[in-house]
Amino acid sequence: MYIRNAKGEFPAIDGVSYMDRFDILCRRLMQKNLYTAASVIKSPRSAIENGEYSAASRETSIKAFLASLASHAETIAAIQED
Repeated sequence: MYIRNAKGEFPAIDGVSYMDRFDILCRRLMQKNLYTAASVIKSPRSAIENGEYSAASRETSIKAFLASLASHAETIAAIQED
C-alpha cells in the first residue's frame, strides 16, 4: 500500500509497479468521490486460453465494481418509477 510518510508527503514511487500505481490512482479517485467505483484486474498473457484474472485490491475488484454498478442501477430504476 502506498501511504503518506510522517511529513504527510507521499514517498517516491520507485519500486511500485504500474499495476499498483493504477490501483492507487483508482482508490484515490474513489476516496475523493471523483469516481463512484473503479476496477483494476490483473490477467496474465496465458489468460487468453482460460480467462484467468485476479483483483489488484479488494476495493478495486470486479466484484466491488459490479456491486456498486448494480446499486446505482437500482437507484436509477427506483427514481424513474415515480
